[in-house]
Amino acid sequence: MKTIHFLAVAGLLSLVSCSNSDEPQVEQFGTISLGMSTDITVSTRAETTLTPTDLANYQITLKQGGETKKNGTYSTLFQDRKTMTVQTGSGYTLTAASCTDAEAESANSNQGQIQYKGTSSTFTVNANQNTDVDVKCTVANAQVSVTWDSSITGSTAFSELNAEVYENSNTSRTFAFTNNAETDPHPFFNIDSDPKLVGTITYKFNGNNKSYAITGIDLAAAKHIKLAISASSESGQITVTITIDDTVEDVDRPIVINPYE
Repeated sequence: MKTIHFLAVAGLLSLVSCSNSDEPQVEQFGTISLGMSTDITVSTRAETTLTPTDLANYQITLKQGGETKKNGTYSTLFQDRKTMTVQTGSGYTLTAASCTDAEAESANSNQGQIQYKGTSSTFTVNANQNTDVDVKCTVANAQVSVTWDSSITGSTAFSELNAEVYENSNTSRTFAFTNNAETDPHPFFNIDSDPKLVGTITYKFNGNNKSYAITGIDLAAAKHIKLAISASSESGQITVTITIDDTVEDVDRPIVINPYE
């Protein structure tokens, strides 16, 4: 898992404008600057500092009370100065993401890509004063993979293996796994209000068509859902073991399919 920390500092600038009554009013502004570091947790732990080049395509959204005040890439909003001018006020939040939600699912020929995202706590930009803001970014989407055990691939009784899965609210992104290491996908899925993985496993057993519906597998941020399909020693049954793989927990959910039914 990858965590990213942002440090935002706000200071004061001033601009003068005129009201409809021609009475001068002072609008106060602060500047936000970002200092970023990453804590990468996979098989080892290491901390690195992200350079402006690393951050160039990060999506930055600044909101105040739910209203978007600034939105764009790091390189667009911060440029070479590494600062962004913001009007003083309260109720600000800053969100950073390694890519857009659309890119998280459309990249790599529609298989998607990993997305890191985080939002700060609410903060206030005060005049004549610096404000430190921390944003923690973690993996925001889920990945799915399917493997076929040698108990199936090594048996002449099984043939025409196919597993198709999709997120239940988006059938247009359906992925087929046929035990081909070169073509089988490794798709990523965004987490919506009801993230469920569904699909169908089809195969032939001794020449007879068989199928099994995959339903109700929860998708969650920062989790790799691994469907391991194998044949049991009892009457040619197929067992689907679902493993939730991340740095916190592993959860197995066996699904037994009986081809004799």
